Amino acid sequence: MGKITTPMTLQEMQNRNPAINVRVLAVYCDALKLYEEATANLAKNGALSGHPKTGAPMVNPYLAIRDAASKAICRFHKDYPKFF
Repeated sequence: MGKITTPMTLQEMQNRNPAINVRVLAVYCDALKLYEEATANLAKNGALSGHPKTGAPMVNPYLAIRDAASKAICRFHKDYPKFF
């Protein structure tokens, strides 16, 4: 999945999808933002990174953030297949 460039505001999404609760849309938007930030961090630093204090290799914490955001996005689209 590439960079998300949708300029739509939360209100515009609500207007186009009035059956969806605005709070649910807000969670969806947050998940999209987290996914984008985590993907950018992983592209820059890789799945393994150095521990901030010891420098020892460790799994990049953004991997778990990206995966959780991805699950939330997929769950949203499963629950609202006619979104947009």
